[in-house]
Amino acid sequence: MSKYVRNEIIFALAWIILAMIIILLVPMEVKGRSGSVLEGNSAEFFPYISASGLLLLSLMLIKKLFKNKSEIKEIKEEKLLKKEVSIFRGFERQIIIILATIVYLFLLDVWGYLISTILLVGILYFTFSSFKKINWLNFSIYTFFFPFVMYYLFEKLMMVPLP
Repeated sequence: MSKYVRNEIIFALAWIILAMIIILLVPMEVKGRSGSVLEGNSAEFFPYISASGLLLLSLMLIKKLFKNKSEIKEIKEEKLLKKEVSIFRGFERQIIIILATIVYLFLLDVWGYLISTILLVGILYFTFSSFKKINWLNFSIYTFFFPFVMYYLFEKLMMVPLP
């Protein structure tokens, strides 16, 4: 088993554990309108759907990784990883995404939605792109324009408070 496949299995298992923890914690942590979760009129509906989706996708990833065990495919995957133009490769990229998301969750209360989201999107953009080929127009649109549009839509038009 290649290092790439082993790392993917480890992260898929970590996501499965996280999804199970979320599913178990939702009834204790989510307080809101009571109703039937199955009908979608409960505050617990979206967390359950998100955790279930995460669980399903992680299981599908593990199935795919074990189904395609042939040595030729593993060699091709390793060659593809080496050809990536991004400075961060599979394992490092996943760690950066997880850490950036955790930091984002803590900064939401301190700095608010706009600054925290701009920082998160900027980090994610650099994580997924090559430093040699950054399209600065796309970077500006994704990092600054979309968070401001979301802020305006929710705060001003729909009057939904954001952190």
